[in-house]
Amino acid sequence: MNLLSFAEKYGYDLDVVEKALRLAIEESFRRSHNINSVDVSLDDKTIDVVYRIPVDLSLSKALIFDHSVIEGDVIRVQFNIKDFPDHLVHSTKTFFSDALMDLSLQRTTERWASKKHTVVDGEIMSCSPKMITVNVGDEHAIFPRSFWVPTEKPFYLPGCLMKFYVAKITINPLVVIVSRSAKDFPALLLKEILPFSSFTTLRRFIGHISFIESDALFTIDLINAIRTVRSQLNMEAIDIVHPSI
Repeated sequence: MNLLSFAEKYGYDLDVVEKALRLAIEESFRRSHNINSVDVSLDDKTIDVVYRIPVDLSLSKALIFDHSVIEGDVIRVQFNIKDFPDHLVHSTKTFFSDALMDLSLQRTTERWASKKHTVVDGEIMSCSPKMITVNVGDEHAIFPRSFWVPTEKPFYLPGCLMKFYVAKITINPLVVIVSRSAKDFPALLLKEILPFSSFTTLRRFIGHISFIESDALFTIDLINAIRTVRSQLNMEAIDIVHPSI
């Protein structure tokens, strides 16, 4: 199985898989040969290793690669990955699994850090009196009771698809906390539909009405956007206020 097929089969980004494999090969070779300078090329399927003679490699062994070498020299030796002995293949597999997990978590964390205070789509997975679990794609988010909209509570059922506001992100471990009661939530929903207009929530009476300042003209596009957002907010009213008024 090539790297692209592996990435597609298990749902990883290709660049993450490639980096994890390079790191795994480097680590395996570095530990096996007790050296620091290792350069892996996945395209050429080669490993370039720099040896300091005799610090990293004895003179007698260095002469196998370069007959003119003397003590104090630095030589570069290239190995083919396909010629890896079994023990290196085994250790590379172990390091690859660890590196892939670490890099994937790092990528996911970076992606979610950039989503803080934005809107995401989610599906309610499970409900308890104090907390709801929401599937937001590659993560399960926490939707705590303190961030619920009281008038919406009957709609919080497993399988329900809703928009959510990313309220908080914590790292190590990654925890995504979402809300539907955030003041800025209605304005961001409108911004999703009309990205070239500005929307700022002036005041929100959660579940009842939001007063939103906007430079958007009262056109059919704005009217349709308001209708869509009201539906997303379970008919919470939207009152648009223009700065000049």
